[in-house]
Amino acid sequence: MTELDQIVLIILYSIFSLSIGFRLFTKINIDKKITIKSFFELYYLLVYGMVPIVSIIYINQNSYINYYFFTNNTSYYYYLFVISVIFYLLFLAYCYLLKYTKKMEKPNVKIIDVSSSKFFVSTIIISLIGIISIVMWTKVYGMPWDIIKYANIIRSGKSTIYNKYTFLKPFCSLVIIAFYNNIVMFGKTKFKLINVLNLIVNLFFSIIFLLANDSRMFILIFFLTIFLYFKNQIVKLNIKTTMLYILLAISVILVLGRLDNITYYIRHGQSMKENESNRIVDIVHNEFTYTYRNGINVLYFYDMNMLPSIHEMKDLENIALSWVPERFKQNKEGLTKLNTSYYYGISGVIPTDIITASIYKFHVFGIIIMPLIISFILKLIESFFTKYSSKFMDMIYNLVGCNVCLRFIAYYDLSDNLFTSFYIIVSLIIICILCYEKKKKNIII
Repeated sequence: MTELDQIVLIILYSIFSLSIGFRLFTKINIDKKITIKSFFELYYLLVYGMVPIVSIIYINQNSYINYYFFTNNTSYYYYLFVISVIFYLLFLAYCYLLKYTKKMEKPNVKIIDVSSSKFFVSTIIISLIGIISIVMWTKVYGMPWDIIKYANIIRSGKSTIYNKYTFLKPFCSLVIIAFYNNIVMFGKTKFKLINVLNLIVNLFFSIIFLLANDSRMFILIFFLTIFLYFKNQIVKLNIKTTMLYILLAISVILVLGRLDNITYYIRHGQSMKENESNRIVDIVHNEFTYTYRNGINVLYFYDMNMLPSIHEMKDLENIALSWVPERFKQNKEGLTKLNTSYYYGISGVIPTDIITASIYKFHVFGIIIMPLIISFILKLIESFFTKYSSKFMDMIYNLVGCNVCLRFIAYYDLSDNLFTSFYIIVSLIIICILCYEKKKKNIII
């Protein structure tokens, strides 16, 4: 790539990023809160605005990441920019057509009273299911915290220890919901002492599960959900609050780039890597460049007729089987596995971002169909949560928003995303069945 092409592409992506940023600033200031749609756009700005700029800056440098670009044809880089812009504009258009921003008036809003005994009992049930699942899942390793030192091996699938309770792992994350529940009912329930003890216990087991799961994205979602819960009401977006959120975004990126070292240090008491750069551009490049590389390569694969037939039916099959235990499934081939298969000799896996997934799934029609699917999913989520009025639902709304936005854009694989949302769906079913009641006057929520 010539220096002129680098300059032109950086300017184009800068204009695109600033346009999204300005629109988000005004929209959030009007709404007085960060909606799921706004959060989706914010992460889209990072992945398809800032990441390409950083990737282009590094494109002619001697970086191992650059070895996995399969083409040097500059036209593919311009094509990807055009596709990124079209995808975003179509997403906005579909959201408008679906009347995403229209406030729904529900005469029979369902109340989930976090101060009620029903909510307290539901939280205890969810907590017990999660804790018992963790104890059983980690039993083969010794005490629950002993599994932490095996986390990396378990995640890579190289563990030689047979664990017959692996099927309980999806239920372990219910302790996270129990922890959130104890936060929202803190100071509101009459069982104050039990509330505090349960809060501490579930925080303890949540940390064990997060470290054992060894997923940086899961850890990020855990803490970001709490932050958004306490900051979802924005009185006014001024220079001060804007700078606060910019600093928060930078901090999140810095922590995300260091989470492997942090969790490794917790497990083994020593640092995993030395002399790593602390520059934010280096961290963005190392952590997110795969999304830009994916986009360039998948366009090249499509042009060279290297893509399989439209992948939608196989993906639907994986979605249907996503909650079935692994030993009962054969030859599961999700988008992540398909994408990784093109990169010979690479260790680990290469996730699919949303634009790459759209081309894998629908080929040239992907940039038209996928924005419609995403806008429809976000609309369904928004519609569901408008039916309920509760601090609990505010917390889960943020959790679902983080899961959908962070995973869909940079780690899109519907079957895997649905599997990782299992604990949210189970907890919602338990709470909604046991706790909701029609709207009443003078009820504390």
